[in-house]
Amino acid sequence: MAIKQFRLNSLEITHRSTPRHRIISLICFLFLWLLWSLPPARGSLIFLDDFEGDGLNTIITGMVRTPTFGPLNSAGWVSPNGPVQARVVAGLDGKTAFVDVPQGCSLDYFGRLGVTLGNNVFLITWDIEVAAVNGGWRMFLIRFPRSNNPLDMQVLFGFLDDGRLIRFSGEPLADNLVSAGNFQPGTRYTVWFMYDLVSSHYSVSLNGVRVVDREPIPGYLAVNGIDKFGSDLNQRMNLPDHPPQGNTYYVDNIRFATLESVYLPIVLKEKSPALVIDQSPSPTCHPE
Repeated sequence: MAIKQFRLNSLEITHRSTPRHRIISLICFLFLWLLWSLPPARGSLIFLDDFEGDGLNTIITGMVRTPTFGPLNSAGWVSPNGPVQARVVAGLDGKTAFVDVPQGCSLDYFGRLGVTLGNNVFLITWDIEVAAVNGGWRMFLIRFPRSNNPLDMQVLFGFLDDGRLIRFSGEPLADNLVSAGNFQPGTRYTVWFMYDLVSSHYSVSLNGVRVVDREPIPGYLAVNGIDKFGSDLNQRMNLPDHPPQGNTYYVDNIRFATLESVYLPIVLKEKSPALVIDQSPSPTCHPE
């Protein structure tokens, strides 16, 4: 049995090349292709925000929008602190959100599902490219409804500006921060986030490489249902020896779907061409 070791987007994995594994990978690929090919009426896709309905250079900061597929007025880059900017530019698969968060600023994204869903396995995906890796501990993190206040959301997993992928094993504090791998700046990643509210676990893959494997959903997050999700882009909190330095993100193809079947492996996905990052200077904001 041949064993091949290779590197994909800075994540090193070992691939066992056997006919059985190739057949399983092909079956998984075909199933997931069929899943995303189903029309919305079949019930798999609940939310899709790919910015194709927005004009190029449209400023979408603080704007509540209707996504490509989903409830009216259910998506937005909101709660801006300081001169942050989210606008629509050409990139990734056509149009994408260019999100500039200078030092001392913050911005949130939300997607509302229009109904509370539970007792199912959910797939949240998005494409992201982070412009820079620096010494700051600020972040782009995905967040979900809290258990003690479902109207509020809290972060779980994401990208730190120092180049780490991280997750939280408990309340989002430094002591509960767990490294989950590394990422490279200027590289496009497709994130597949399995949020399993049947067994209260979650898994994460980047470009098909598993970085979180069936970790328990922490107790601070609700597991009886979900009606929204979002992300937190924060360059405000000033930690000792790790001050925020600001960053820029390209974000596209934000999807939320149900999986009616049992838990599925994520197949490898080929890296897409990287974008040319806008290196123009950011305005100055005020830290907390």
